[in-house]
Amino acid sequence: MFLLQTISLLLPILVAGVFFVVAIKYKLCLALNRPIDNGVQFNSQPLFGKNKTWRGVAFYIVGSIGVCFLLWLGFHQGYTWVHPIFGHNPILVGFLYGASYSMGELINSFIKRRLGIRPGEDTGVLQQTIDTVDGMLLTIIVLSVVYGANWLQLLLVLIMGTSLHIAIDVAMKRRCLKK
Repeated sequence: MFLLQTISLLLPILVAGVFFVVAIKYKLCLALNRPIDNGVQFNSQPLFGKNKTWRGVAFYIVGSIGVCFLLWLGFHQGYTWVHPIFGHNPILVGFLYGASYSMGELINSFIKRRLGIRPGEDTGVLQQTIDTVDGMLLTIIVLSVVYGANWLQLLLVLIMGTSLHIAIDVAMKRRCLKK
């Protein structure tokens, strides 16, 4: 059950992320496709850059809430593969998932802008690794602090989430769903 519950901890971000990439590909919810920083600059650099949009935050939060609601139902139906975190209020759990994931991405973007790295610019393996773990890292920290989740399990979530992120990115790029 430990492994299955660990996998269930990945589902809110994984599913929300896939829906977000589909929304980008098929130009859905374009009204929200505005940069969060609205062009505001800090030390002559954008706060986050044009690729961090309200659409992304909305998809991660709303998608995570939806997945957490389904997992909440499963937990309360007695499905033992669903992690006990999902026994809590699904709106709050989903909001924490989506907001913390988005905030991790924004913190990383803010730092990259300060280092002079342009939005979408690839500067090597280290930056790609940080881009892959940023949101999930903050998410597991929040889950640990708020719900006292098991650190070993959360470390596995980070490793599995990072591996899945890389694999999904490769697959989506091959299928032209992502640049």
